[in-house]
Amino acid sequence: MNNNLKICLIVGNLPPTKCGIADYTWKLLLSLKNYPNIKISVITGNNSYINKKTPDDLKIYPIIKKWNIFSFNKIKAIIKKNNPDIIHFQHPSKKYGKNLFQFILPAILKGYFKNKKIMTTIHEYSQSPWYAKPWIRLLVLFSDYLIFTSQNEKNALLVNKNNKPNKIIHIGSNIEKVNFEKNKLQEKKLELLKGYKFLLGYFGFVDSSKGLEELFNFMNNAKNKIFKLIIIGELNRNNNYHCKLLKYIENNNLENSIKITGYLSAREVSKILSVLNICVLPYKEGATLRRGSLLTALAHNLPVITKKGPENEIFRDKENMLLYNSEKDLREKIFQLYNNKKLISKIKGGTKKINGKFIWSKIADKTYKYYQEIMSK
Repeated sequence: MNNNLKICLIVGNLPPTKCGIADYTWKLLLSLKNYPNIKISVITGNNSYINKKTPDDLKIYPIIKKWNIFSFNKIKAIIKKNNPDIIHFQHPSKKYGKNLFQFILPAILKGYFKNKKIMTTIHEYSQSPWYAKPWIRLLVLFSDYLIFTSQNEKNALLVNKNNKPNKIIHIGSNIEKVNFEKNKLQEKKLELLKGYKFLLGYFGFVDSSKGLEELFNFMNNAKNKIFKLIIIGELNRNNNYHCKLLKYIENNNLENSIKITGYLSAREVSKILSVLNICVLPYKEGATLRRGSLLTALAHNLPVITKKGPENEIFRDKENMLLYNSEKDLREKIFQLYNNKKLISKIKGGTKKINGKFIWSKIADKTYKYYQEIMSK
């Protein structure tokens, strides 16, 4: 095996683009660059953030304005310049847009660079719209190697039918837990409570798959001075779904009991997560390892209430989270934690036991070893 391992990552964007794949790739890059004899180049969108904090040993090329067939010459030139052993493609990304180029890029790369190994990380398949799934299967067909972020995503794609070499490597929390002084946390908690007793939280991007209507219905029915809901994220009036949620708040006079923070720095997100009593993530698909916001809540040792999902090898009801199956059940679970400090302690103990699976150093180690395994063949 060649001692010098050269990798070229292709990703729609890096931070500050508000995209979970961008955050994931950046965290992975910062961990991978510390391994010996590895050289990494990254082809990404032109509004990725490159500044003095960008490590010198990462060659980042923010050169793509639009991801379409006309951008291939730029991609080709960077690959020729860096001559990587493995071209590692991340899919999906908000910045790829709806252009079919994102699905055929591995095929074009494979045709042009016949001696390069093409790897693709599939972050989402099960929740992709029906019309995108055939294209994702095409993307898989022309990739030599695959990474899945969960067993469920692998099963959904039925990858074993085409016997494609693959690994399951989980994602991690995109927000690191910051250790704040106790008095600072107490100040933040009092600031958020404003006369209420118990802080519920939701964290993450907001779209129709997140099931926030159920949580809002709970807040509307509860209407008391006990529960305050903190939405750590954005609700934008240019978004139809967001408008629907904002109108619900206005029509039901929930402005005092529901606070929307807007987009925050990672440090401020960590501070708010650190003072919440519980985190409620009412995903329609349930608990899944592809949800970075869920892993972030667990990394902050928060008791989480969410729906039972397709993956139960890690997430256990009443051990490391509470799982519900209806709006009535959600209400009961929230009150259960409000009234039961012993159960909260038990669940917190359970989250500590599983958090080690989602540490970025371990994720990078598995990825690096997979690169080595590929190159040794």
